[in-house]
Amino acid sequence: MLGFLGSTLVFERTRSRRTRECGHWRVSRWRLASDSSVPSSAEEALRRWKSSRNLRPIRLDGSKKTLSVLFICDNCWRAIFAEKQLMKQAEAADVGASLLALSAGFNTKPGDPIPFQIIEEAAKKGIDLNEEKPCASFSLRNDLENHDYIICLDRRVRGQVLSDAEKLARTLKEDYTRWESKIRLLRDIAGDQLLTKSAWELDISKFNTIDNETVMDDIESACAAFLKVLLEMGLEGGRKSKE
Repeated sequence: MLGFLGSTLVFERTRSRRTRECGHWRVSRWRLASDSSVPSSAEEALRRWKSSRNLRPIRLDGSKKTLSVLFICDNCWRAIFAEKQLMKQAEAADVGASLLALSAGFNTKPGDPIPFQIIEEAAKKGIDLNEEKPCASFSLRNDLENHDYIICLDRRVRGQVLSDAEKLARTLKEDYTRWESKIRLLRDIAGDQLLTKSAWELDISKFNTIDNETVMDDIESACAAFLKVLLEMGLEGGRKSKE
């Protein structure tokens, strides 16, 4: 099968009852799967792709007092730094009461520790990572349903989350595009940088692969850009006064 699913091109070979012998080659027919999640036309595929690349605004009304963001990376270290950094900036912008930032690791067990070196270097940036059990584990279905945005620190992690979300959507017969639209790259929040930047520029490097201070600086600047987008979307403080 050849079809579009969201912004993903899906291939699946399906053997037909009719085959033709061509010398030593057996030629099988191909058909498109009749899955409702596959767009009916190229125009529909393009529409879905474009919609998935725009940050969809979340309305903050009386029943939804906070915007929930989950940062995710492979082992949680960069994600938890991003969580703390975004909340620090949100508090400085007086919108901390309206924003809930959390973090998780794609390959992390709950309570996994953070290396002391990273804790020490984060403290120099004004970020306290010295918690008893800092790391959380990513729970696919729960986190997709309970957070407004899933913010990935690099393309590989985002690819894993998208792939797993697609499989889960097929299993549960859910609308995959509803989940796909909230799974973003921290350095490509608005969804427009893939066309203008080199791929490596979209990734936040792992700790201990380059200078850790550079990694932290990159996360700090990316969080500032993310918060700016949220503020432009209408994120406001002062929610406590309305409770």
